[in-house]
Amino acid sequence: MSQLSRLFFTLLLLALAADRSRAEGLVQLGLHGAVESRGGASVELEWHHWNGSEVRDTALRLHLAQDTSAFDFASLVVARLRARGARVHFPAEHSGAAGPVNVFVEDTVEVKLRLGSGMWGSVTLCDQGPEKVRFLRPLLEKEGAQLSIRTSTFETHAKQPGSVLLELDVDRLASTPSVSEQLFNHGLRLGLVCDRPSADSWRPVKGSDGALITGCSIELLSPGTDWGLEVSLRRPSGER
Repeated sequence: MSQLSRLFFTLLLLALAADRSRAEGLVQLGLHGAVESRGGASVELEWHHWNGSEVRDTALRLHLAQDTSAFDFASLVVARLRARGARVHFPAEHSGAAGPVNVFVEDTVEVKLRLGSGMWGSVTLCDQGPEKVRFLRPLLEKEGAQLSIRTSTFETHAKQPGSVLLELDVDRLASTPSVSEQLFNHGLRLGLVCDRPSADSWRPVKGSDGALITGCSIELLSPGTDWGLEVSLRRPSGER
């Protein structure tokens, strides 16, 4: 191979590696319902994304009026994220869709979400497993929540996809560490090797057969109160 060919091949590999790193961190935010409380309610969303050279954050801590829909809130989230330079895809953008809506954000590093008062959401990692998941106790009414986590796996030797569903009824008085412990034990029973990066967090690591984690969807259903969800992803390979 000539020196010019080797140079071209090296540049091609670098470009492909860059494309792969840019493809990491696609997160889907699903929003449901509408604000039902008379006079409105508070919501919080914090999104950290990698723009190629640094992590940028978009934070919304807002009081929304009664009857603010999932689409209304999603439209505002999209506008704020784009203003901060995030790459966002909003399929319902021009349709004014009623009902559940979805927002896709590339190169996500972390998402923090606290809804309630009739609105709830899900966070889906489309191309990897989470590095850390935390469930934050409600700040207002102390009510329970329903937690559903679907983890996709892929066993590389057999080329076999799979999935594991964890469902948990969270008690109104449950602590963040106790929820993490329940998920850890429940995952093991279902054939999912799990880890607790800290006392108050959880993550799936691999299938019991060694299968890789290829995606994860987390739904926290607590429309009557404001349970919070925090999801951290693997840091982009280009980040310092």
